[in-house]
Amino acid sequence: MINMKSIALIGFMGSGKTTIGQILGKELTYPVIDVDEQIEKKTNMTIKKIFETKGENWFREKEGEELNKWVDQNVIVSTGGGIITKEQNRNQLKEQFNTIWLRTSFEEIMKRLAGEQDTRPLWRKPVEERRQLFLDRESLYKQVAHYIIWTDGRSQDEIAQEIINLLQLYKTEK
Repeated sequence: MINMKSIALIGFMGSGKTTIGQILGKELTYPVIDVDEQIEKKTNMTIKKIFETKGENWFREKEGEELNKWVDQNVIVSTGGGIITKEQNRNQLKEQFNTIWLRTSFEEIMKRLAGEQDTRPLWRKPVEERRQLFLDRESLYKQVAHYIIWTDGRSQDEIAQEIINLLQLYKTEK
């Protein structure tokens, strides 16, 4: 196991954070924490239901609380796509994690999320609003990312291997 800060995967919904996190967990023998799954378990509600009953702001607060639990724990944290909307979360991701942005084009996200409007509350909006949300978040991801990995047209294994190579390089530089 590489001894360093926990790894946080960030990126827009559909960028592959959960899947890549699972692959990395197996390869690096790190536990994998999916922030959305943790919140769903603790509240016994789906993300959709949380947004409907408690609101997005409440959910974003819970994301921050969950993120805080995994600082310096040698885990891989798959975050929600909007975790970077809160300044406190951005600061924590920048200062206390090795943060990897799985950068994916809007066109690729549109393909990957086709038909997922029911499970992703913010994806139910008209296309132009989705595009604006995507564009608004791009600069926030860039602010906190230590590494940027483009995912378009690449296999999950390729992406995971690039991340492993980066982390091994990081380890040898320390």
